Amino acid sequence: VKAYPIKILLCTATHGSERPSVLALYNAMYNIVNHWDADPVLEFIRFNCEIAVVPLVNPYGFVNRSRGNVNGVDINRNYNTNSWQYGISDTSSPYYRGTAAASEAETRLMQNLIMSEPFDFVYDFHTHGNFTAYDQMFCWASCGNGFEELSFEIGQAVTKYTNASAIKNHDYDDAKMIGRNEVYADYAMIADFADKI
Repeated sequence: VKAYPIKILLCTATHGSERPSVLALYNAMYNIVNHWDADPVLEFIRFNCEIAVVPLVNPYGFVNRSRGNVNGVDINRNYNTNSWQYGISDTSSPYYRGTAAASEAETRLMQNLIMSEPFDFVYDFHTHGNFTAYDQMFCWASCGNGFEELSFEIGQAVTKYTNASAIKNHDYDDAKMIGRNEVYADYAMIADFADKI
């Protein structure tokens, strides 16, 4: 049985062009801190979880509205996993995996963070497409602890309180993009990496 606190890592802006994910994470944390009494799972998270937040995995991409980092590498496809070898090696592709697994500073920083802390769950938020089902809005890794159901339930609660509809109406510099997007996190190599350790 897991001794509390459960350690969670929440991160956004792996793809810098997916800017609303940052505001979504802010909203999620705001609700966990201020409105935990609105939902029993939020209450559980508030009082039983230790949360680390990386609001900008890819700062260069965020500032420059770019999916890739300064080297044009998709950080999501640069993690040191078995999947890296199947990534795209074409440097002109927005999904370019990089010259080697973990070749990028952002990837190494995230890998070092994950390896240095005993996280139970890792959630990576993205914005893209027209996903509205909250259970499709995040990816997660249970980090081999056997708590997949709890991990999924926490992920659903966190994404439910990202206030995607509020983000759509927020006076944010990406308003046109926000109007077409919901917040979610897709399959990410970061989950592979977290599961592997």
